[in-house]
Amino acid sequence: MSKRDPEASGQFPVSIEGRRDLGYVPEAILNHLVLLGWSHPANKEILDVSEMVATFDLSRLSKSNANFDEQKLFHFNALYIKEMSLARLVELVMPYLKRECLPVERHSPDWIAKCVDLERGRCRLLSEFGPALRYYFFAPEVFELEAFRVPRETALIAIDAAYEQISATDTISEDAVQKKFDAIVAERQLKYKDFGASVRLALTGGSRSPSLPELVVQLGKEESLCRLERLRGQLEEVAA
Repeated sequence: MSKRDPEASGQFPVSIEGRRDLGYVPEAILNHLVLLGWSHPANKEILDVSEMVATFDLSRLSKSNANFDEQKLFHFNALYIKEMSLARLVELVMPYLKRECLPVERHSPDWIAKCVDLERGRCRLLSEFGPALRYYFFAPEVFELEAFRVPRETALIAIDAAYEQISATDTISEDAVQKKFDAIVAERQLKYKDFGASVRLALTGGSRSPSLPELVVQLGKEESLCRLERLRGQLEEVAA
């Protein structure tokens, strides 16, 4: 990509260092580059290195100028993030977590790996994991109330019910939490989207996360209860 390319911007830096900082997976870059001006005999796009070596042939080079498609590279990068082994992904992500000043040393490798695994489907770049994992390490200090569309009374019912059911659950598991939440929605005649949005806001401060049962299990019972209680207090302050 040239500096004169319209896609060369602060989001898409030209320098090697800039792209490294964004967090492209090396294999994804190689995969994208090999397809610039060349095509696989079976028109496959996702190729491992051994297949690139085995199938590359100069006769399949295009005579037309290649176009560096940044969105396609994003797509490749996201696919590699989703499909690579968790151990390899954690290895690649760890420098970005430290750059985000997340206290990784306070948690077990297995706990961190689970956090990474839960978020891999929402991250297209390795640099996105730092901000994406922040709410696992730190309780939200600010809630995105401006974009929260659930009526306050409904949100309070949902939060109180979730708090009550999580408190009464001795063994926190995804299956147990899901059954509790399903029962709340049915018994309180709530819309699941309203219930889910309220609990998700309490646990993450925002609107994006893995499934609620996965999130509750990963955060743990006590931490989940503290966060529910904190949002309840915020909603009451807003109404006061």
